[in-house]
Amino acid sequence: MAAPTFVSSVTFGGINLESRFNVKSDQSKIFKIPERDYETIEIPGRNGDLLVSNNRFKNITISVDCFLRSDFPGIYRSVIAALIKKEGYQRLVFPQDPDHYRMAFLQTAIEPETGSFNESGHFTLVFNCKPQRFRNDGDVPQEFPNGNTISNGVVTNQGVTIT
Repeated sequence: MAAPTFVSSVTFGGINLESRFNVKSDQSKIFKIPERDYETIEIPGRNGDLLVSNNRFKNITISVDCFLRSDFPGIYRSVIAALIKKEGYQRLVFPQDPDHYRMAFLQTAIEPETGSFNESGHFTLVFNCKPQRFRNDGDVPQEFPNGNTISNGVVTNQGVTIT
């Protein structure tokens, strides 16, 4: 596996970690696929498990490796203090996926590792995300007269009645 490439940082709850704290991040693990939520039942004498669908997808976790080049202890404490104040689900935006965002909460920050004299270092932020990604253009309300075609760029519905 290649070494991480630290690029522009993430934005969580309106806080852009790069512009506010000069944090760079590795975003190579952001395109995770959610797992279906099934209950499995083992039945003696039957090969394979019986699957009972819970009709949903499970949340996913996204780990973001972050890096600071200087003044690590002070900036790290400021980053954690700013992020920990955000309660509930917040927008999580990655520059590598500019048309989408996720709804997430900060699950944990893994203990940092520092370089020489604690000047530089890296740490990992772990976000717990809803399984779906949201389109940015889906946040803009639009009006459609009855009978018009609605397209979200993926699926087109014709003859939809809007009440």
